[in-house]
Amino acid sequence: LTSSGTQTVTPVNTTTYSVTAYDMLACPGNPVDVTVVVYYLDPGDVIVQANSPICPGGSTLVFGQVVTSNTGPLNFSWNNGLGPGLGGFVDYPATSTYYVLTVTNACGGVLSDSAFVEISPLPTPIIASDVMSGCMPLTVLFDDQSLTNSADSIYSWYWTFGDGDTSVLPDPSHLYPNPGAYDVTLEVVTWGGCSNSSNGNYTIDVYPLPVASFNVNSTTINIPIEQLECTNTSTGADTYSWSFGDGGTSTATDPVYNYGTLGTYTVELIASTSFGCTDTADIDVTVTSDVLFPNAFTPNTSGPNGGAYTLGEMTNYVFFPYAAGVDKFRMLIFNRWGELIFESNDINIGWDGYYRGQLCQQGVYVWKAEVSFEDGRVYNLVGDVTLLR
Repeated sequence: LTSSGTQTVTPVNTTTYSVTAYDMLACPGNPVDVTVVVYYLDPGDVIVQANSPICPGGSTLVFGQVVTSNTGPLNFSWNNGLGPGLGGFVDYPATSTYYVLTVTNACGGVLSDSAFVEISPLPTPIIASDVMSGCMPLTVLFDDQSLTNSADSIYSWYWTFGDGDTSVLPDPSHLYPNPGAYDVTLEVVTWGGCSNSSNGNYTIDVYPLPVASFNVNSTTINIPIEQLECTNTSTGADTYSWSFGDGGTSTATDPVYNYGTLGTYTVELIASTSFGCTDTADIDVTVTSDVLFPNAFTPNTSGPNGGAYTLGEMTNYVFFPYAAGVDKFRMLIFNRWGELIFESNDINIGWDGYYRGQLCQQGVYVWKAEVSFEDGRVYNLVGDVTLLR
């Protein structure tokens, strides 16, 4: 500018103006500076910040910032009555909320910014497991299936198993060594700090085991005379399953069993509860055999039957030995003059008291027998029998 007087300027930014006066000889005087300050509000000059997300019932810290100094005096107004000023303000929103700050300067400039505070839902603890009941000792594999906001995942877990033990694993396993009903709870915490606990209605039922035990009348059984008699002394059981080692079974409480072959067998008892819990007991039994001959019999007067008999029959019509497990057998019958009147090579065929189709006289007869058992024992026996009429 080269003229004197008043100059009108319209700066858009803060500007410093300098004026220098010159005399007629073009000698300059000292310059004088004047600075004109221009107030302005540009987008980005105002920033609103808040803590988000927050948990239901939680608080958020809301505050504004002015990032330039050329604004001039400012007036601040919040949409939800937080003011005055920039804050920070602690607020407890009931729902997810926008916090809007409107800034006005002395020149009439208006600028606003906002921050959104989201209220994350509480996580929903959900417990799952591979089993909910079983027999002691019971190992349970637990699985966390809790639900939460996808933007606020679960950070920590705290399990209580109802027996005093706890775990911080997401999917723990737990051993219940003792019977009982155990209430399991799970507390989960999200990265945003929201926590929630299950309502405690998840119960693991652990059932007691029965105790299987029994006695036998003898661990050495002579067949066919003796039977195996089992006395059940189990406790806490509802049903019983017996196996006698030779393929025979029973579900009786106190079974009586007849062995048919020689050998050593394991008698096993499985005692079970109504929940399917079991316990097992066993005893080894040796089955052997002796041979016993009666000392008298009364033949059937209706005629000979060839010596066939049924073991255990009560007619006493046939003279035969009581034995089992016989491999080879031979029996000879002699009258009092030493005459051979009967011979059998089959343990199942005895003497019916007849000789050549005629009933023998009442009296004493001598018998000889050779008996070989399946276990290798060989008996050569002699005795007498009285035929009664």
